[in-house]
Amino acid sequence: MTKTIEIRPNYIFFATSGNYESTTQPAEIIVELAELSDKHKINKIILDISQMKRIPPVMDRYELGEMAAKVWGHKIRIAIVAKPSEITGFFENVVVNRGAVLKVLPTIELAELWLDEIDAKE
Repeated sequence: MTKTIEIRPNYIFFATSGNYESTTQPAEIIVELAELSDKHKINKIILDISQMKRIPPVMDRYELGEMAAKVWGHKIRIAIVAKPSEITGFFENVVVNRGAVLKVLPTIELAELWLDEIDAKE
């Protein structure tokens, strides 16, 4: 998997592409996002996985969702951009049901709008 990281004015942009091989790589990204958030004192992140060629199977999504909720908690707001055909709501439900703030969306523009809406509600 390859990755791109940009620190933007209001959020961290993190894009990854390539093939999903195991839970190891996504687990490392989950931790890295938390570390970037802490280092740069930015609590909003867009994670773009729309260029991934293979995505995690359902059980891996469940395990990764549990881990993400533990690592990110409610402090970090994550908008994940994925191909519309791959948005099932399962990963999002696992994470949100465990107290984290996350939304999976089909475009970066919608992800930015959602992050702005979260700010407006607070």
